[in-house]
Amino acid sequence: MGNVIVKTNNLTKQFKGIKPVQNLNLQVQEGSVYGFLGPNGAGKTTTIRMLLGLMRPTQGEVLVFGKNIKEEKIEILKRVGSLVESPSYYRNLTGFENLEVTRKLLGIKRQEIDRVLKIVRLKDVADRLVKNYSLGMKQRLGIALALLNNPDLLILDEPTNGLDPSGIHEIRELINKLPNEYGITVLISSHNLSEIELIATHVGIIGNGKLLFQGTIKELQARSQPVLKLRTNEPKKALNILNKENIFGSIVEKNIEIIGHEENAAFINKIIVNSGYDVSQLCLQPRSLEDIFLELTGTKETL
Repeated sequence: MGNVIVKTNNLTKQFKGIKPVQNLNLQVQEGSVYGFLGPNGAGKTTTIRMLLGLMRPTQGEVLVFGKNIKEEKIEILKRVGSLVESPSYYRNLTGFENLEVTRKLLGIKRQEIDRVLKIVRLKDVADRLVKNYSLGMKQRLGIALALLNNPDLLILDEPTNGLDPSGIHEIRELINKLPNEYGITVLISSHNLSEIELIATHVGIIGNGKLLFQGTIKELQARSQPVLKLRTNEPKKALNILNKENIFGSIVEKNIEIIGHEENAAFINKIIVNSGYDVSQLCLQPRSLEDIFLELTGTKETL
């Protein structure tokens, strides 16, 4: 991984007293696939609009390639490709003709069309009308349009929304190869952790406008240690005894729950039984990344 190419400092947006984004400090490293995760309404699209200079922040700053988007927007955007929400295209033109319109607006060479068609694997259907494309093909065309200017940074806002499993797989394969084969850093927003887990090297999790976690996917996975669940007749007293042994947990629905001590299950059981308390149940419950995501964003109980 290289330098930090996207950085925000206390980025905040306020609308009539409501703050969809609050004091956000993102760091996207060069060569990474940065998964920007959060439930719908968490502030992802608002953040992306500010990253692209489409919306002014109430306070804070956005730095892209070390430059302030407020002061050097045009220079920055020359090196950025983006797909925000739905792709824009002319449905009664072919895929090639759509790319040709954008190519002329950008003033770039015609061979760039062949380059991006190859990247998104639409060369065989380039002469087909876009209205006859599948939804996945339309999304790939949108990404092709974003890649026409040969960007160093590609920003995608929920690119797999509404796609079937086949379409999701196509987009995932495309994103996976962009950093290594083409040197493009990717920032992709999503509300689907299982999808991001398959492609991201780094993750930022946002909830109610606040950054709840930021780090590598491996650092997030390290949080998903299984939970040791133990049922006893005196959970509070039993937990106090465990605390004296530097084993800490919490009481949830009359069960003691302990994270990170699965290898000590027999020892924990022995301590409680030798202290005179009954243990009626002892089990190890795996915690998925989805569990971590739902806990961080506070959406677990609403699902």
